[in-house]
Amino acid sequence: MQFTTKSQENVGMNPESVSELSIKTYPNAEYGSGGGNVVSIVTKSGTNHWHGDAYGYYNSEKLNAADWLANASPGIAQDARRGPTHEGEVGAAGGEPIIKDKLFVFGTWDRYHYRTVSSAAIWTR
Repeated sequence: MQFTTKSQENVGMNPESVSELSIKTYPNAEYGSGGGNVVSIVTKSGTNHWHGDAYGYYNSEKLNAADWLANASPGIAQDARRGPTHEGEVGAAGGEPIIKDKLFVFGTWDRYHYRTVSSAAIWTR
Protein backbone atom coordinates (compact mmCIF):
# COMPACT_ATOMS: atom_id res chain seq x y z
CA MET A 1 0.00 0.00 0.00
CA GLN A 2 1.39 3.41 -0.98
CA PHE A 3 0.24 6.42 1.04
CA THR A 4 0.32 9.89 -0.48
CA THR A 5 0.02 13.27 1.20
CA LYS A 6 -2.27 15.91 -0.28
CA SER A 7 -0.67 19.31 -0.81
CA GLN A 8 -1.83 22.42 1.04
CA GLU A 9 -3.87 23.71 -1.89
CA ASN A 10 -7.05 25.71 -1.30
CA VAL A 11 -6.24 26.31 2.35
CA GLY A 12 -8.56 29.03 3.60
CA MET A 13 -8.69 31.29 6.60
CA ASN A 14 -8.55 29.76 10.05
CA PRO A 15 -12.20 29.73 11.25
CA GLU A 16 -11.16 30.85 14.74
CA SER A 17 -9.83 34.14 13.33
CA VAL A 18 -13.19 35.28 11.88
CA SER A 19 -15.23 37.70 13.98
CA GLU A 20 -17.84 38.70 11.39
CA LEU A 21 -18.83 37.47 7.92
CA SER A 22 -21.10 39.42 5.58
CA ILE A 23 -22.30 38.35 2.13
CA LYS A 24 -24.17 40.90 0.03
CA THR A 25 -25.91 39.91 -3.17
CA TYR A 26 -26.54 42.62 -5.74
CA PRO A 27 -24.76 45.35 -3.73
CA ASN A 28 -25.58 49.02 -4.26
CA ALA A 29 -23.40 51.71 -5.86
CA GLU A 30 -21.17 51.77 -2.77
CA TYR A 31 -19.27 48.77 -4.22
CA GLY A 32 -19.07 49.91 -7.87
CA SER A 33 -21.27 49.51 -10.90
CA GLY A 34 -20.53 45.86 -11.68
CA GLY A 35 -22.92 43.07 -10.77
CA GLY A 36 -22.02 40.22 -8.51
CA ASN A 37 -21.59 39.63 -4.82
CA VAL A 38 -19.48 41.16 -2.05
CA VAL A 39 -17.96 39.06 0.73
CA SER A 40 -16.63 40.97 3.76
CA ILE A 41 -14.66 39.25 6.52
CA VAL A 42 -13.71 40.99 9.76
CA THR A 43 -10.97 39.28 11.74
CA LYS A 44 -10.74 39.10 15.52
CA SER A 45 -8.36 41.31 17.46
CA GLY A 46 -6.79 41.24 20.89
CA THR A 47 -8.56 42.42 24.04
CA ASN A 48 -7.60 43.54 27.54
CA HIS A 49 -7.88 39.94 28.77
CA TRP A 50 -6.01 36.82 27.68
CA HIS A 51 -8.28 34.48 25.70
CA GLY A 52 -7.84 31.45 23.49
CA ASP A 53 -9.68 28.74 21.54
CA ALA A 54 -8.73 25.36 20.12
CA TYR A 55 -10.48 22.91 17.81
CA GLY A 56 -9.95 19.57 16.14
CA TYR A 57 -11.49 17.48 13.36
CA TYR A 58 -10.71 13.87 12.44
CA ASN A 59 -12.07 11.55 9.75
CA SER A 60 -10.99 8.08 8.63
CA GLU A 61 -12.26 5.03 6.78
CA LYS A 62 -13.26 3.51 10.13
CA LEU A 63 -15.86 6.28 10.52
CA ASN A 64 -17.20 6.35 6.93
CA ALA A 65 -19.55 4.10 5.02
CA ALA A 66 -18.48 2.54 1.74
CA ASP A 67 -19.72 4.20 -1.42
CA TRP A 68 -22.71 2.84 -3.32
CA LEU A 69 -20.72 1.10 -6.07
CA ALA A 70 -18.57 -0.78 -3.55
CA ASN A 71 -21.67 -1.98 -1.67
CA ALA A 72 -23.39 -3.00 -4.92
CA SER A 73 -20.47 -5.22 -5.98
CA PRO A 74 -20.74 -8.65 -4.34
CA GLY A 75 -17.20 -9.56 -5.46
CA ILE A 76 -15.59 -7.00 -3.12
CA ALA A 77 -14.83 -8.26 0.38
CA GLN A 78 -16.52 -6.36 3.21
CA ASP A 79 -13.25 -5.13 4.72
CA ALA A 80 -11.96 -3.92 1.32
CA ARG A 81 -14.95 -1.71 0.44
CA ARG A 82 -13.46 1.43 1.94
CA GLY A 83 -10.02 2.68 0.94
CA PRO A 84 -7.61 3.81 3.66
CA THR A 85 -8.17 7.53 4.19
CA HIS A 86 -7.05 9.70 7.09
CA GLU A 87 -8.00 13.36 7.33
CA GLY A 88 -7.46 15.69 10.24
CA GLU A 89 -7.38 19.36 11.08
CA VAL A 90 -6.34 21.03 14.31
CA GLY A 91 -6.06 24.70 15.13
CA ALA A 92 -5.81 27.26 17.85
CA ALA A 93 -6.22 31.00 18.34
CA GLY A 94 -5.24 33.34 21.14
CA GLY A 95 -4.92 36.97 22.06
CA GLU A 96 -3.75 39.14 24.91
CA PRO A 97 -2.91 42.76 25.75
CA ILE A 98 0.63 44.10 25.38
CA ILE A 99 -0.18 47.61 26.64
CA LYS A 100 -3.60 47.87 28.30
CA ASP A 101 -6.18 49.76 26.13
CA LYS A 102 -3.52 50.56 23.51
CA LEU A 103 -1.71 47.56 22.00
CA PHE A 104 -2.99 44.01 21.56
CA VAL A 105 -1.81 40.83 19.91
CA PHE A 106 -3.90 38.07 18.31
CA GLY A 107 -2.71 35.03 16.38
CA THR A 108 -3.97 31.76 14.93
CA TRP A 109 -2.48 28.41 13.93
CA ASP A 110 -4.02 25.75 11.68
CA ARG A 111 -2.78 22.38 10.41
CA TYR A 112 -4.55 20.23 7.82
CA HIS A 113 -3.49 16.65 7.13
CA TYR A 114 -4.89 14.36 4.42
CA ARG A 115 -3.60 10.91 3.55
CA THR A 116 -5.06 8.38 1.12
CA VAL A 117 -3.97 5.40 -0.93
CA SER A 118 -3.50 5.77 -4.67
CA SER A 119 -5.30 3.01 -6.53
CA ALA A 120 -6.27 2.05 -10.05
CA ALA A 121 -9.14 -0.05 -11.35
CA ILE A 122 -8.33 -2.98 -13.62
CA TRP A 123 -11.22 -4.22 -15.73
CA THR A 124 -11.19 -7.84 -16.89
CA ARG A 125 -13.60 -9.96 -18.86
